Amino acid sequence: MLKALMEGQEDGSIRPDVNIYEVYQVFLNAYTGPEINNTFCKSITTLDSLRYTAQLLAGNIRNTSTYGY
Repeated sequence: MLKALMEGQEDGSIRPDVNIYEVYQVFLNAYTGPEINNTFCKSITTLDSLRYTAQLLAGNIRNTSTYGY
């Protein structure tokens, strides 16, 4: 994940002002959080949490000036 973030920033697909280490930490927390809290909330799976977090992160770190989306 971290390697992909680094490559994205190098090729310009991720905004240069994004701290990729913080993004990586958020993603890691999204992965470990449901496992830790599984006893409290059985309806949210780790995969659900990762998908949702990935969608949020991708929408916010994408470099729109380069690709025009």
